[in-house]
Amino acid sequence: MPGKFESSNNPLIITMYLRSTLLSLALVIGGFLNAPAQTAPVTIDITPLRVQATKMGQALVAKDFKTFIKYTHPIVIKKMGGQAKMLKTLEEGVKNTALGGYIMVGFNVGNVLKVVRAGNELHALVVDNTVMDGELGTLSSTSYLLAISKDNGKNWLFVDASALTDQKAKALFPNYNPELKIPKKPEPVFKRKPKK
Repeated sequence: MPGKFESSNNPLIITMYLRSTLLSLALVIGGFLNAPAQTAPVTIDITPLRVQATKMGQALVAKDFKTFIKYTHPIVIKKMGGQAKMLKTLEEGVKNTALGGYIMVGFNVGNVLKVVRAGNELHALVVDNTVMDGELGTLSSTSYLLAISKDNGKNWLFVDASALTDQKAKALFPNYNPELKIPKKPEPVFKRKPKK
């Protein structure tokens, strides 16, 4: 029966691939930079945003980490020590998760919650859902991506927003628009497989 995930089911799957072991590490930095909000409404074609977010997620599921890194914002790559070190961290994360008997089997892009102007950039929040499968059951986790475009929505780069607060977002991105409120991440849902 679906319900809230409890760590007692299997503590290794709490890592959720990158959510708690990779991108969140890159976001723990100090500082607080204020930027004025720009309240003008933004109307764009969100198709490129959804397509590129989907490609990034599919690359993660397929363990195509070079493509995944291609869609990752440079500030995350830098905080991880560069592309080579980030690639190694990704590979190790996969191995550790597999040792717990779980693999990522799905990444789905949900709604684009909001698009705002942030200085000379566009920032958007995108809902995503990851699914991991293992011997005991499946773990479904809903989270958010912060998407950033410097060319008015043609190309997008992404940051896992699950570890971001508004304060950390402002520290990472000086132009961050406080109108883009990052929701609290819902609890993962663990569905136990029937006993054989």
